[in-house]
Amino acid sequence: MARSDAPDWDLEVESADPRMACQRRGKRRAERVHERALPVVRPWPCLHSLSWRIEYSIEKLMAFEIRLNRDACHEIRRIAREEIDRAIGALNGAREGRLNGIHEARKRFKALRALLRLVAPRLGATFRRENRWYRDVARKLATAREAQASLETLDRLGDAGSPTLRREFEARYEALRREQLQDEGGLEVLVADLARARERVARWPLAGNAFAVIEPGLRATYRQGRKGFRRALQGASATGLHEWRKDVKYHRHHLELLIHLWPEVMPGAAATARTLGNLLGDHHDLHELRAMISNSPGLAGSGNEREAVLAAARSRAWELEARAITTGRLVYAEKPGLFVARMQAYWDARSTPISRPTSTLSIPYP
Repeated sequence: MARSDAPDWDLEVESADPRMACQRRGKRRAERVHERALPVVRPWPCLHSLSWRIEYSIEKLMAFEIRLNRDACHEIRRIAREEIDRAIGALNGAREGRLNGIHEARKRFKALRALLRLVAPRLGATFRRENRWYRDVARKLATAREAQASLETLDRLGDAGSPTLRREFEARYEALRREQLQDEGGLEVLVADLARARERVARWPLAGNAFAVIEPGLRATYRQGRKGFRRALQGASATGLHEWRKDVKYHRHHLELLIHLWPEVMPGAAATARTLGNLLGDHHDLHELRAMISNSPGLAGSGNEREAVLAAARSRAWELEARAITTGRLVYAEKPGLFVARMQAYWDARSTPISRPTSTLSIPYP
């Protein structure tokens, strides 16, 4: 019986000739192996699963990762364009009323600034100009997010949080959020500015190849973060810890960019750096909360409420600082030279092609 084009789940009858049957089985086995190697989306049991798989594939194609065995300068430009595209998509979502669009756009700007730092020595004056531009754009979108952070910080204090202060923060956040989402003209202008920023990426003066493109920037950012850690050990101020947090976040993004160096190890290192950045971020939010209450005592209601919030904030800040120093010992355990040498060794190991043996050993049967 001739083979039909029926789906895999239909029954088929093999040829009566055993040699032909063997050939057919071998052919179909080769086809199945070939199909598994193709990057295609197979039919899934339901449309929801198919939609999720397509979205996941698109997300992987736009991953914030440097692909090895590719031109490094091209990879930097590709990632920059994709992050800008994500920021534009997030801002367009904000124009349609999505609450997290502005926050997502600000995250993309931070990732872009980390990417710029990775190649800062190569870019020279272009780095300073682009970094300043993305910093200023992010600041324009910061007001509602800062109000939300104040509200979240108060909630993390639990029962010590002042009901009066919470009502004030909620009203402030809702007003700022509504104002920002209704500013469609400002968001439209920003989207147009980002489109022009995307065109500028092609003119970034990048040169070099492989690990040499990112080595100076990777070293400088890690060294700066390690200096911040040393200052924290000596009792840095809240402002000093906030500056350290910025360097930690840049370093975390760099580890994410290098995830392909060792996929089983690098995600853990990036996650630890993220944890450190979150600890320092919570510490900074507590510092801002304490400063706000001290400058405007009436916000917290009665004197007892104010003192309870301030006492809880001080205790929590001390705990966060101690945890940050413990985590910082892991993130910045190596000296800059050793850290960069290890990253380069990973890069070289992953980039070296595997050659097939020129001959095989024949073992005769007894």
